Amino acid sequence: MSLLSTLGLTILIEYPIAQIIWLLLKKFGKDDGKGNSKLTFFNGLLIIVPVIIINALTNPAINLYARALWSDVDMSEETFWFIISLWEVVIFLVEGLLYKFMLKTSLLRGMLLSICSNGISYLSSFLIK
Repeated sequence: MSLLSTLGLTILIEYPIAQIIWLLLKKFGKDDGKGNSKLTFFNGLLIIVPVIIINALTNPAINLYARALWSDVDMSEETFWFIISLWEVVIFLVEGLLYKFMLKTSLLRGMLLSICSNGISYLSSFLIK
C-alpha cells in the first residue's frame, strides 16, 4: 500500500474511536479546566483536525521505517513484528503527548485517546494485511 492510502486508512480507523472516547470523556469525565483548543470545533467536541495532524506526523514515519527495516535487514517475520510493536509503543506515547497539547487536556486523557485509537488501529492491521 502507498503511504497516502495507509495514512487514510489509519485516520478512517482511528478518528471515530478517538472521537467517541473524547465525547465520553467530555460528557462523563470531570472537566480538566484547561480550556478548548483552537484545533477543535463545536465547543471542543469535534477533534478531527488534531487526529489528522497527529496521524500525518506519526503514521508515515513508522511506515517508512517498517519498509526500510523489512527491505534492508534479513529477519524473520516474527522479529520484524516484534520490533514494529516496540515502535508502536513509542508512537502511542508520542501521540498521547500530542493529544494532550493539541487538545489542551490532561496527560491521562491524551494517553487514553492514544491507547484506544492506536490499539484498535494496530490490531486492525493484522486483519487487513
